[in-house]
Amino acid sequence: MNTLPVQEVENRDAQSEMALNSQIEALKDVALSLLHEVQCLGAIQNTEVRRGIDFYKEVQRFEADLIRRALIQTGGHQIRAARLLKLKVSTLNSIIKRYQIDPYNSTAPIPLTDTSHENASM
Repeated sequence: MNTLPVQEVENRDAQSEMALNSQIEALKDVALSLLHEVQCLGAIQNTEVRRGIDFYKEVQRFEADLIRRALIQTGGHQIRAARLLKLKVSTLNSIIKRYQIDPYNSTAPIPLTDTSHENASM
C-alpha cells in the first residue's frame, strides 16, 4: 500500500486550492472584459451620427459607464471604486446619486440611452 504522509497531502490540497482560486480570478477578468466589449459594441451600434449626437448626454453616459465598471471591478465597494477612478468618495457618491446608479447591483447591464431627459427637453 502506497500512502503519502499527511503533510504532503495537505500541501497538495493547498496547491490545488490556490490553483483553483487563480483560475477563478482569471475567469472573472475574462468575464469583465467580455462584458465591457459587448457593452461597447452595443453603444456603437445605437449611436446614430446622421441624426446628430447630444454631446452632453454622451459624456454623461460615458461617466456613468466608467463608474459602473469601477463598481463591478471592486464588487460594489465605493471607497475602492473612488480610489480606482482617482475621485474623492464624496464626488463618486454624488455622481452615483445623480445618475441613480445602484452600487449594490453593479452587474446590471449599462443602459445605452437615457430617455428620461428627452421628454423634458421637448
